[in-house]
Amino acid sequence: MQMTREQFLAGLEKDKIQEDMVQQLKKESLPLVLWGCGDVAEALYQYLKQQEISIDVVWLDADFEQMTFHGMQTKRLEQVTAEFPKFNVILGHSHYDKGRKLPEKIPQIQKVFYAFSIHYEQYEKVPYEQIEKEADRFVWLCSQVEDEQSVHNLMAYLNTKMTGNADYILDSYEKPMSFYNNDVFQMSDREVFLDIGAYNGDTIKLFLEETDGKYKKIIALEPDDKSFLELNEYLARERIRNVVTSKTGAWNRQENLLFKTGNEQISSVDMGDNILKASNTITIYADRLDEIFGEEEISFIKINYYEGVLEAMEGCSGILKSCHPKLAIDVGFDIYNVLKLSELLTSLELGYRLYLRFNRAMSSTFTLYAE
Repeated sequence: MQMTREQFLAGLEKDKIQEDMVQQLKKESLPLVLWGCGDVAEALYQYLKQQEISIDVVWLDADFEQMTFHGMQTKRLEQVTAEFPKFNVILGHSHYDKGRKLPEKIPQIQKVFYAFSIHYEQYEKVPYEQIEKEADRFVWLCSQVEDEQSVHNLMAYLNTKMTGNADYILDSYEKPMSFYNNDVFQMSDREVFLDIGAYNGDTIKLFLEETDGKYKKIIALEPDDKSFLELNEYLARERIRNVVTSKTGAWNRQENLLFKTGNEQISSVDMGDNILKASNTITIYADRLDEIFGEEEISFIKINYYEGVLEAMEGCSGILKSCHPKLAIDVGFDIYNVLKLSELLTSLELGYRLYLRFNRAMSSTFTLYAE
């Protein structure tokens, strides 16, 4: 889609920047109910705790077992509505599309809050000037993607990151997608799947569901010690066949790297200035995946982490050239990865077609698909 710099900048709604969610919450007097208690809820809870904002109740849907969350007994919706005549809700899961109609369905709910960006501690809004500085690159990207939906999604993503208002994404979002089931490509029963950042096997589980367990091979990379152990326990417990696991980090050269450990929301190569002071960093061995898996007939690559994604793809350039695998790369954690990855793929001149989609209605699930 052709777009001028002026048209791009005109599409940025810089006059509609919201007050920070934290400031909004501090003005509220009603009880605050956290909906969910998974990894997203955990990251949100820790952030709110830092901001001295308390959660009054944790709401868990009926199809989940009740449990405790930071000393609080989770409650069903009927228990929450019986306890509070009026309350606010903050979403602690990734299905943001489910939040919009809550006040219509449940009269006791007065307001619904969304942390527009929660993964990898990316809580701050992006200044308009920062996006304006990269305007020419974004205009170029609009000319490279395959459809208008990609451009629409890009503008929704940038406006959400700039304003802090998730409505832009909610308006753009069409339906749930996944790395393996989307409107760009589908999985076959002959996939050789390179999972860069396999965590504890959660995305492999989704892959198996989408392929009905029919594939050729899975290569799973996970440098985090705890996650690597859980990954292998899951594979052994479920007797998953034809899987190779490795703790090697994906990089563009052979090097030892500092790596931030933790849950799925924070594990990534740590490229910050103060990494030596962090207690949750380890040293990992990293290398070009071309050197390790260059002989494999890779048909699909998935990446879902924050820093070091460009370097990982540079280290896969030989695989890209020889195998032309399908790609699904999460680029929603900052505004630069989508530019850097698209520029790299275009520079390789391999004929990749680029699409931008939201797997869920939140900025951190903004995904670059390529085939």
